[in-house]
Amino acid sequence: MDFFTEYADANRNKIQEVIGKANVYHRDLKPKNILANAIYTTAIDIWSIGCIFAEVLTGKPLFPGKNVVHQLDLMTDLLGTPSLDKVSRVWNEKARRYLSSSMRKKQPVPFTQKFPNADPLALKLLERLLAFDPKDRPTAEEALTDPYFKGLAKAEREPSCQPITKLEFEFERHERGYPGTHIP
Repeated sequence: MDFFTEYADANRNKIQEVIGKANVYHRDLKPKNILANAIYTTAIDIWSIGCIFAEVLTGKPLFPGKNVVHQLDLMTDLLGTPSLDKVSRVWNEKARRYLSSSMRKKQPVPFTQKFPNADPLALKLLERLLAFDPKDRPTAEEALTDPYFKGLAKAEREPSCQPITKLEFEFERHERGYPGTHIP
């Protein structure tokens, strides 16, 4: 048994408490799970970073929804109702229908109102990270060059690579014995 596993087993409750306080549950942070059936892109991770960044600014979860509809309501309470063009690109039919016809139209709340004590540069970055349309979110490299990080980050020194393919994780299917795999 390695140190981390031993430490994690001995401190499982403390670790779960810390994770719970940080609200780093996939359901709460990943719009993929809200707008379901979307194809994974790194823009989903950028959304998650935005949620965590907002939590750092306020000390509490940004979108603590109880279910998909509540989560969508919380998101649109802050971001406003997305345009029909943006809604048309939502993969989940129920979410798309709810956003386009069942939900009342909402105006976005100015981030300066939601986060009154935050640095204006932090809010500009947060608005980019939490853009409803994944195409409007920055890449990690672009986020690092944001004026908020001036003097802190040097994008040219940060490692960057192409996304890992599913094929590179094929070994896990075999190691875990997922259905349809054979372990020799």
